[in-house]
Amino acid sequence: MRAFKARKLVPLSIALLAPVRIWAQRLEVGAQGGYFLPAIDQFQRDVIQQTSTGFVTSHYDGRHNPGFAIGLNVTAWPLVHLGLDLAGAVRFCDRSGSSPFVINPFLPVPAGDRAVLSSLALRLLGRVRIGGTALRLGVGPALIHIGGSAYDGGTAEISLAKRTLPGASVLGDITHLVGPFHVRLGVEDALYRVTMASLPPGDTTRTPLQHDLTLTAGIVLRVH
Repeated sequence: MRAFKARKLVPLSIALLAPVRIWAQRLEVGAQGGYFLPAIDQFQRDVIQQTSTGFVTSHYDGRHNPGFAIGLNVTAWPLVHLGLDLAGAVRFCDRSGSSPFVINPFLPVPAGDRAVLSSLALRLLGRVRIGGTALRLGVGPALIHIGGSAYDGGTAEISLAKRTLPGASVLGDITHLVGPFHVRLGVEDALYRVTMASLPPGDTTRTPLQHDLTLTAGIVLRVH
């Protein structure tokens, strides 16, 4: 009787554990770092201001400078060529641009020039294997948070408060086996748009679509 139950339990255990094992074989964990390259200025705006001699038009601009980035991602592959990628990254850089139009020296001004941009993205991935090399392309929604000392203050002409913005993430990378390691090289584009304080009529408040490019290199661990 015990032998009969054992014969019944073995196939049942295999049936229950097989999907878990198959799913585990399709999980990847990646860690990467690289070069952060903002491709677009944050804003260019012309503001009409009243002075003691009349009205003048002042030009203001702001931008992120190149910096570096680190990130982690977890990818699940329910299908051979189709996967879902959850990725987080932090980018560090300086922010530069125009000084504010200061009427009163006690008005708040930026406390520093350091910027920290954090992102969380959920991307749908497609994958193609060519020998020992895998090519991946992905796209999906993202949340981008802008922070750092550069966003601690500022007059209305240049102010961009710390905030979380909706956007999108586009990814392309290549993974190749180098010795015992799976090495990955990639490029990511974070797309979003910042908003600025509204000023009197005549200024330019619309900002361009940001393209925050990141060139990365990293290691991939395949969970079995």
